[in-house]
Amino acid sequence: MNIKKSPKAVSGKKRRADPNLERIMELAREIVKLKEICRGQGMFVDDRELLECPYCWLAESVDINGFHLVTLPLDRKKDTGLRFAQIGRSGRRWRCPNCGRGFRGGGEIGADKHASLKTKLKKLQVESACHDIQIQALYEVIRLLREASGSVTMLPAITYPQPHTTKRTGIIDIAK
Repeated sequence: MNIKKSPKAVSGKKRRADPNLERIMELAREIVKLKEICRGQGMFVDDRELLECPYCWLAESVDINGFHLVTLPLDRKKDTGLRFAQIGRSGRRWRCPNCGRGFRGGGEIGADKHASLKTKLKKLQVESACHDIQIQALYEVIRLLREASGSVTMLPAITYPQPHTTKRTGIIDIAK
């Protein structure tokens, strides 16, 4: 008959309760209560990362006094009064109160959103290139009108910048 003995019986010593453990547990309960009070008063208690919507850039911030702010990109010091809503219980998904879209906590952009942003950027580059070509055509029309008129006084004397292609994007840039 093989009987296993508990660790207490093997060592021959009784386990004494740590006198500090009860005090630590009491302090932990007090900290939880204080966090709830602070959260109720509008303070950020640093129990998660600050959020930023990857779609409209509404972002959480904390002022110098520890108060929780949700700000727009143009004015990061003024609180909008809006608050992000947690989706589910995991604390990983949030809904933006400004645009209503869901995202992962911490403003993280998923692979699908990254691909969407790349597509939008490419479309914007194409539209920009088309716009620049239209401007080039207008410059050419103005030049031809000047030549055909034979008189500089008919058209205002404006010097137009010569468009050039930027090396980085391959898009024609007329501003330089």
